[in-house]
Amino acid sequence: MSQPRNYTVGWICAIRVEYIAAQVFLDEEHDPPEYILQHDNNHYILGRIGKHNVVIVTLPSGKYGTTSAATVARDLLYIFPNVKIGLMVGIDDGAPTEKHDIRLGDVLVSHPGDSNGGLLQYDFALVGLRVLYERKGYCLKTAVERTLEKNKRLRKKFEQPDPSSDRLYECKITHANGEESCFTACGLRGLKLRHLLPEDDDDPEIHYGLIASGNRLMKNALIRDQLASEIDILCFKMEVTGLMNHFPCLAIRSICDYSDSHKNKKWQGYAAMIAAAYTKDLINQIQPNKVALENTIKDHLLGNESKISEKKMTQLFIGLEKIATKQLDVSKQQLKVQKHLADNEILKQERECLRLFRLTSGTQDITYEWYKHRVEDRVENTCMWFLKHQHFQSWLKADSGPLFVSADPGCGKSVLAKYLIDHVLPETAKATNVCYFFFKTQDQHTIRQALSLFYETVIDTDGNATVRKGCFGYDPRTGSVTIVLDAIDECSESASLIKSIEKQFYSGAVNYGKLKFLLTSRPYRQIISDFYGLAEAFPEIHIPGEEESEVISYEVNHVIAHRIQRSSTKRQWSPAIENHLRNKLQHNSHRTYLWVYLIFEHLEAEDFKKAPKGIDLAIENLPRTVNEAYEQILSRSKNNRYVQKALSVILAACRPLKISEMKVAMEIESTSQSLEDLDPETDEDFKVRLRSCCGLFISIYEENIHFLHQTAREFLIRADSGLTTTPSLVPPFQGSITLRDANDILAKCCVRYLDFFNFDGHTMDDAKEEMLASFQSYAFSSYSAIYWADHFREAQDGAYPAFLDCVMRIINPGSHSFSQWNLHWRNHERPSNRRWNGPLQERNDNDETLLIQAVNNGHKIAIRVLVEKGANIEAADNQGQTPLIWAVKVDHEPTVKYLLEKGANTDARDHSFGQTALSWAAERGYETIAALLITNGADIEA
Repeated sequence: MSQPRNYTVGWICAIRVEYIAAQVFLDEEHDPPEYILQHDNNHYILGRIGKHNVVIVTLPSGKYGTTSAATVARDLLYIFPNVKIGLMVGIDDGAPTEKHDIRLGDVLVSHPGDSNGGLLQYDFALVGLRVLYERKGYCLKTAVERTLEKNKRLRKKFEQPDPSSDRLYECKITHANGEESCFTACGLRGLKLRHLLPEDDDDPEIHYGLIASGNRLMKNALIRDQLASEIDILCFKMEVTGLMNHFPCLAIRSICDYSDSHKNKKWQGYAAMIAAAYTKDLINQIQPNKVALENTIKDHLLGNESKISEKKMTQLFIGLEKIATKQLDVSKQQLKVQKHLADNEILKQERECLRLFRLTSGTQDITYEWYKHRVEDRVENTCMWFLKHQHFQSWLKADSGPLFVSADPGCGKSVLAKYLIDHVLPETAKATNVCYFFFKTQDQHTIRQALSLFYETVIDTDGNATVRKGCFGYDPRTGSVTIVLDAIDECSESASLIKSIEKQFYSGAVNYGKLKFLLTSRPYRQIISDFYGLAEAFPEIHIPGEEESEVISYEVNHVIAHRIQRSSTKRQWSPAIENHLRNKLQHNSHRTYLWVYLIFEHLEAEDFKKAPKGIDLAIENLPRTVNEAYEQILSRSKNNRYVQKALSVILAACRPLKISEMKVAMEIESTSQSLEDLDPETDEDFKVRLRSCCGLFISIYEENIHFLHQTAREFLIRADSGLTTTPSLVPPFQGSITLRDANDILAKCCVRYLDFFNFDGHTMDDAKEEMLASFQSYAFSSYSAIYWADHFREAQDGAYPAFLDCVMRIINPGSHSFSQWNLHWRNHERPSNRRWNGPLQERNDNDETLLIQAVNNGHKIAIRVLVEKGANIEAADNQGQTPLIWAVKVDHEPTVKYLLEKGANTDARDHSFGQTALSWAAERGYETIAALLITNGADIEA
């Protein structure tokens, strides 16, 4: 048996992988100690490295932290009292910074640096080893390779992993799925760019500095970066510092991860081998005669004055005190940072919640503020008619109440709303919080969207999420709340909206509330009449701008004068020309803000003679109304077919399309067979071409395309838009497009585009999003996948028979187009996210067949296709409701008639009290459907 007093080097390992690595670097292994204390749970391996006898010890299995390490050291020193060199060797979590380019496999050594503590007695060996490495190179990788050659069974777990798996992510990127690798779960997004290491210089680097410690694993990159920058920490280890108080030692650590959520075990074996290789080199630098002159660690700790001078004792205590003090500072700082980051995490979650509140329905980068920002700023001396109005002044001074402003199209309602929001209301003491929402027919038209902004604004101002139903304006913490709703005539639920506002003021708390509404709209009779319920309590509720034509015309004259001055500076008109032009324009009886905008864009583009007769001739050719201006703008294009398609796509789009999306949609033709057939130009070139074709009729704001004004949309739509017609390819453009035609065109674009993936044989999953972003043809992927079904439904009874095969491929779970559709659908935030995962008879999460889903969504053509392909018309969902019962429930008479023609069982009962299709129709009052069922043999007694 080995004699414990012969061992002078104590090597402590925390975990099994470190323990194995340490053992294989022994030059020879000795017999175990003869005697171990009963309560000693340590495991010891004895051996020799060079001329030193080494005892290697590991923590009891499953025990981590500073307390466990200290207990191991105590028992070690009891059995091996002659230990004079203490080493804590193993793997660690690195803290890379710009100052320290730390990579996986690098070695970190606790060493005095700057003002931080260290262990002075190891300086000689460390200096000697640094000199050796500078002269001959590190050779640590070679040492590991040689050791693994002798221990081939260890190669799988302890050899160097693929260098590409050394991934350092930005601190804000967290690992999405603990079960998946970073390559799969995190990809390239947020990966930090670091310089490539030369192929002939891939040995680990050696770093010297401070190691932070604690009792918990570090898995927070934000805390890591903050501590590393403030205290210059190189790495984090659970056991090191608590050990220092019981076992003064040198910490040698090799990096196996980066102290973040991407922590995994892939590099642990190799890092442990590198740390052991370095430790062996260090031990070989220590002269045995120097060790013989040193005092034992036990003597240091016991304060044996007969063996240690007062001076050396003082040095030791000062050194340990520095370490303890520094670690205490680190621990305090870590707690402070953790608390700060925990608070920030809550705020981050709240901010993310608020961000989602702010988004419109269709895209991730258009918020409700975006619609306000794109409205023109008011011209000086305009909007004064409203600010001076007695009703407005009374409303402004009141604590609560509604105010409704109506005016004709193009008279500046949105400009007025923006001016009030940005300048007037924030300056009044009673309007502490100003909420606003600009309704838009295309994608911002529901009460739900407007309600989101109320939550966002009140929570954001109040600082806590305590908003509940009915508390707007009544919670004392929120202060006064003023809500501005622009263009409520474009709200699809305007009657319900007005009724909800009415309830706010008839809830019994009106005398104590601090809630105010300001609403704008066109003077539609139905909307005005909807406000009658509030007129009794608020007799000054309505300001009819349509009756203020004289004062509004006066302000339009200000705008004309302003635009003349601006154009004159650009075109260098003389004062006489300015006066003549002003007199002519101000005498147009149809002048509105919108008309002025359109005709000045026309004048600035025209090269007319700068003389009275020349001006008169130019004005003769100017449009007299907004609709005439629209017609002139669109008639200038020589490619009417292209313009018609572009206007149809913009009209039908469920949200404003981006330039990159629109250009791909415009490339898709009936002859297109694959992505390779598309030939998209650059975004900038397409933008120029689109503007040249559509002129001022469209507006491009922050790369999103819309019509200049709601009147432009209305200009295009035919009154009988329910009928499918052949689009007009020659002027006039007014009333030339039906909504069904427009949806038909965009549906074909979407369906054809998704069908391309069936023949190209790849999907978006085949490459990372960052890479695909550079491929212009992929820009239309997300929109097509998310909205094709909406356009397909709106265009029913259009020219779709030729596209049924394409549609069937999209809904076939085995197709590439289905994968493309499903990929974007899963990632899109929509209230109904159903997954189709099989052929015709497969069911979704609600146990609904494809046929039931088609019935529930009113897809007449899809219903026919599915039935013709063999779908079971009697297959019920988990409530026992058949497609026929569903058709009755959703009040879809054509589908009921079709299913009856196909032989659907009229007397099938569901699990809800055994109701039949007829009993559902009777319960809901669908008389026509009930008569249809009875005619087709439904049992009235069933």
